[in-house]
Amino acid sequence: MIVPMLLIFSVNGSSIISCEVIIGYLGIYPLAALGGAASLVPGGIGVTEVGMSALIQKVGPSVGILDAITVAFIFRVYSFWLVGLISFLCVFCLEKSLNNRGN
Repeated sequence: MIVPMLLIFSVNGSSIISCEVIIGYLGIYPLAALGGAASLVPGGIGVTEVGMSALIQKVGPSVGILDAITVAFIFRVYSFWLVGLISFLCVFCLEKSLNNRGN
C-alpha cells in the first residue's frame, strides 16, 4: 500500500513524507478491512474502499479525495481482485487437468 501512495505523492509534488505518515499508512488497510468485515458485505466491497479513502485523507499531507480514491482502488485491485482472478484461473486449470485424467 505504501508504493501506490508514494507514487501519488511524487506525482503531486509532495516531497514531505515523514516516518509518522508512513507508519500511519500501515494502519489504514487493517482499520478499513475491519469496517468492511463489520458491514457484512461480501468481501467488504465498497465499505473498505470508502474507509481507506477517508483514512488516507486523514493521514496524508494535503491529499485530495481523487488521489485517495485512486490509491484505494489500486490497492484493492492488487490485493483483492487480482488474487481472485488468479485463484479462479488456478481452479479452472486444476479442474481441466483432473477431467483429462479421468477420460
